[in-house]
Amino acid sequence: MRHRFRQGLAAQIEGLLEEQTASIRPVQDALTALNTQVRALHKRMDRLQEECVSIQQSLEEAKGFHGKMTVHEAWARHPGVREVFTRHHLPHCDRCPVGEDERLEEAAFGYSMDLTGLLEELNALC
Repeated sequence: MRHRFRQGLAAQIEGLLEEQTASIRPVQDALTALNTQVRALHKRMDRLQEECVSIQQSLEEAKGFHGKMTVHEAWARHPGVREVFTRHHLPHCDRCPVGEDERLEEAAFGYSMDLTGLLEELNALC
């Protein structure tokens, strides 16, 4: 008798709980869809960031002298570069073996020069 009573009570409690609680499945489906959208947005943002970097580099290159340019590329671009580098106490960079690979931004950092000021002086040559 007790066993039947417990079974009946358990069935009533389960019935009441089902009435009071919503199915979790729609919530899980909505979260899955939302996660898919978030991943897609992350991919789009990554592509946009890559495009922005590319555009920024193109704009810098269009200006003339830019930080990504190697030291030797800068020296080859204009004869007045020697004067600018001499003012910055680097008169022989055209002969430096690392100048083929070292970018202006790296040289400025390595020799504690103001990159912005250096680029302004170099671009004033053009």
